[in-house]
Amino acid sequence: MSKQTVENNPKFKERRDQHLATLSNQKLVNVHDKEHAEQLNFHRMVSLNFLFLVIYAGAVNAGCPFGWYYFSESCYLFSSYKLDWFRAAASCNAHHSNLVIVESKEEEIFLRNTSMTLKRGFWLDSTDDVVEGYWKWATTEANLTYTDWYPGQPSNGGSTHDEDCAHIYPGLSYRWNDVHCTYEEYFICEDEYPGDGDNIIG
Repeated sequence: MSKQTVENNPKFKERRDQHLATLSNQKLVNVHDKEHAEQLNFHRMVSLNFLFLVIYAGAVNAGCPFGWYYFSESCYLFSSYKLDWFRAAASCNAHHSNLVIVESKEEEIFLRNTSMTLKRGFWLDSTDDVVEGYWKWATTEANLTYTDWYPGQPSNGGSTHDEDCAHIYPGLSYRWNDVHCTYEEYFICEDEYPGDGDNIIG
């Protein structure tokens, strides 16, 4: 019987597969087995890394537009360029979204961790440009129900005392800080998870 015929034999294939499965589960103790184990571990590691990439890609996109992050029924775009607060808001609107509104600790942790990973600060939707000291979300005019200001902020500091826009600031442990709205900063746009209706915020 030729080698090709043997390899195509179902019983041969079954025994071969059983043998390979047994080998993969055995404790390899001698020198030759150690080399085989290293090769096996390498292939397992490659498979695990591939699985991680598939899962990570799903977490980044998960049905959101390409390049957007998914978290808790919203899609988030972390910009790769800086704009002042007004132009950042306009850019988000052009993407059928709004500057991010933060409504929970869980959402804030997600935003902060991502900001730390990207090593950038980002504009938020919050401003007190209408009445000094009364911070609202510009898109909805709603009061802030959750905040993560760094101690001593907002301070309305600076020589002109007109720090009317909020951002996540790396210089203050990636917590919130108020700054001039004309300051150029990266920004986060937020949109509803696709297919759920109108845009949502938070």
